[in-house]
Amino acid sequence: FVHSAYLFGLESHIAHTSINGNIVPPGALLSLIQKGLYYTEAELSIGDDGQERTFDSLSLIDAVVPEIIENRR
Repeated sequence: FVHSAYLFGLESHIAHTSINGNIVPPGALLSLIQKGLYYTEAELSIGDDGQERTFDSLSLIDAVVPEIIENRR
């Protein structure tokens, strides 16, 4: 957990903001990842015509591979 918190702080550049890193709640990284997955799935579930489309759920890896996302559009 310490390593994850360190990487989250490093990659988010939290030290270069006015955000107090001590108040970032535990699980913040996981929450952001989950929201990103939900957003990506929501985006894919609506076709260009505004109609709902069905598709298989995305894995964490699939959600960040641009080619897979483009093929599902």
